[in-house]
Amino acid sequence: MNEPTAREIEEARETFWDRLPLSDDPLLAANGQQDGHRPALRVIHADELDGDVQGPPQVIEDLICKGEVCDFYGPSHSGKTTMAVHMAVCAALGRPFLGRRTRPGGSVVYIASEAWANVAMHVRGAKIALGVDHLPLAIVPDPIDLFDGLADTARVVDTVKRFGKRSGTVKMIMVDTLARSCGNGDENSTHDMGIVMRNLTTIAEATGAAVVVLHHTGKDSTRGARGSSVIYSNADAEIVCEHDERLDVRTLTVNKQRNLGTSGMKLAARFHRVELGVDEWGKPQTVSVAVDAKVPDEREPERGPRLTSNATNALAVFDELLAERGEPLAVTSITPPGRKGVRVDDWRQRYFYKFRPEPSDDAKQATRNHDAKRKEFSRARDLLVAAKHIGTSGEWAWRM
Repeated sequence: MNEPTAREIEEARETFWDRLPLSDDPLLAANGQQDGHRPALRVIHADELDGDVQGPPQVIEDLICKGEVCDFYGPSHSGKTTMAVHMAVCAALGRPFLGRRTRPGGSVVYIASEAWANVAMHVRGAKIALGVDHLPLAIVPDPIDLFDGLADTARVVDTVKRFGKRSGTVKMIMVDTLARSCGNGDENSTHDMGIVMRNLTTIAEATGAAVVVLHHTGKDSTRGARGSSVIYSNADAEIVCEHDERLDVRTLTVNKQRNLGTSGMKLAARFHRVELGVDEWGKPQTVSVAVDAKVPDEREPERGPRLTSNATNALAVFDELLAERGEPLAVTSITPPGRKGVRVDDWRQRYFYKFRPEPSDDAKQATRNHDAKRKEFSRARDLLVAAKHIGTSGEWAWRM
């Protein structure tokens, strides 16, 4: 028998309560189930709240709480796997993670649906670097499907609870990666990702563990995590991993933390190589491990060269365009937080519209005039960047 499709599951959820028989139990009636439909929601009276009310227990100080779903993303080659394994190992051992305390006791489950052997090598490298023999961490090398059917959601919960009985209550579950864990679900579909995110929340609630999901950026890393915006909106926390190539430092930036209010916090690490042995050809086999590093300073931009009239015109055009249709930019190691930007192509077109090339009946001269105007804009843009008035990354530009 085939498992139900995602649509069938959603329809079943909607009609489940309607199929329940009418209950004459006075207790249920007193709690709101008088018509045979859904029972009353839980109610906590404000007068019952006292000074002991606290947020959810933290797995990693100021970063992740139990029962949360955290979207952990970054561009390719940013060091996501090394950082995620370091996070998982520190949490499993109760050791500080990049200067933040971790919850003592318990264990961690790492679902390595993508490149599980690479994850295993990183875990082994971390054990060597930290000098530990016992590590309460389990690697699950099997792919899971959190989109089509509820079977894998139940399998994950069962696996986590069974490992927890053996090695201590599981406090963190790593899911690596979202793309390899949503089956035929479309990352760009609000409906599909809504199902996946609800199932991840179910896992977090059923196990009491923090669920950290590794994810990728799109082609333009300044636009944040790829896929539907429901991934961000449904996540309790979002962390972006980036590589500052100039300083060779990996940074973690908290883009969102609804329970702790630590959005904007940054952590940093450097990577060292650890030798694992030799491969099948007798060559040394090494793997990266993370060590604490100082968060790079955010210095005020230095004053640059004086602007030409063309650069001043280009800046005025940019400000006009930014006010009309600036879009929020995702925080990266290059783009500062809370900034809006415009596409460089739109900026160029607006500049051409405002300061048109000289018209000419001669086709060759008209082409030369157009090329001269294109070079004029390019020089103005480069001068604005050098003068620290404008920042650029890929197709986007923003005010410094």
